[in-house]
Amino acid sequence: MKIPSPPVLSFQNAVPRHLVHRSSIAEVFVTDVLELAEGSYLVAAQWPRWHVFYGSVADTYDSALIAETLRQATILISHAELGVPLGTRFLLPNMGVTKIGAGKPDGLKPTDVTLSVRVSDKKSGTRGLTSFNVSAEFQVQDRQIATASAGTKIVNEATYARLRNRGAVQNDVAPPAGLKEAHVGSSSPRNVALTESATAGNWILRVDTTNPIYFDHALDHVPGALLIEAARQCIRVYTGDSTLDVSSFAAAFLKIVELEGPTKVSVASLKTDRDGLTSLLIEFRNSDQEILTLIEAVIARQRSEDRGGAPSLSCHGGSPKDTSGSPRRSLEPARG
Repeated sequence: MKIPSPPVLSFQNAVPRHLVHRSSIAEVFVTDVLELAEGSYLVAAQWPRWHVFYGSVADTYDSALIAETLRQATILISHAELGVPLGTRFLLPNMGVTKIGAGKPDGLKPTDVTLSVRVSDKKSGTRGLTSFNVSAEFQVQDRQIATASAGTKIVNEATYARLRNRGAVQNDVAPPAGLKEAHVGSSSPRNVALTESATAGNWILRVDTTNPIYFDHALDHVPGALLIEAARQCIRVYTGDSTLDVSSFAAAFLKIVELEGPTKVSVASLKTDRDGLTSLLIEFRNSDQEILTLIEAVIARQRSEDRGGAPSLSCHGGSPKDTSGSPRRSLEPARG
């Protein structure tokens, strides 16, 4: 008797866009999903050779693209494998990405990516699945390039409305001028996520609801992708290095960030160890000084062999509190 071959992931076509909550076909990166066992899945994705937004200027795999691929994989599994109805509200209260090694895209062809995804801590209520966690390993040509994780909450409209702190939404207001794209490592002024602030060391989140990447479809809040990019641009401006990408980040989306703002972005703390790893905590606060989002990012710096110590870090945006040696602040939001 012939033993059947194991299932093979397809990279031929993108999955239907509604399964990943995207409007533009061009912004769908996942191509297939297979269940291996209960709670264990393989997801295929393809990253383009060039993209107007994604594609790290540091010529490495883009941490923001890794995060977006995890988001799409999570939503795809929810709808295609876990039976979550279309039209359901999704919240990702936390997300983390860690890049592994010094690999970089081929540059001559698209990159086929395989995600090994584990779904855990599933909770259900009378309306069905209400929350779960995902963790994923990203592989390119059988080499692991990253890990990522996220928490997922699934809520009905009534619960979603209670989480909001909304004023009148004005989507037709033109966004203010952003920082120069060369300073934040952006290829287009449309992708600049920060504007100047009157206070040194602080910036204001720039929300452009016409941006086809951040706002691929109509949203009534600031998406996590924009917050993650704003944190990365904040770090680039603060360090004066527009070419860097973070080695890892951990984000806690504590409250929904409303469109009307303003939302202040600042470097709250900085610490550098002797191995050349610099950790920065980025805070997002509203006009009432409530912390809306915390993103802790790590960047790797070349260690100075001559000095035998930690590298110097040129800072251009003020002097946050140095927390070297202090207990690490947990970014895991409280679980309900």
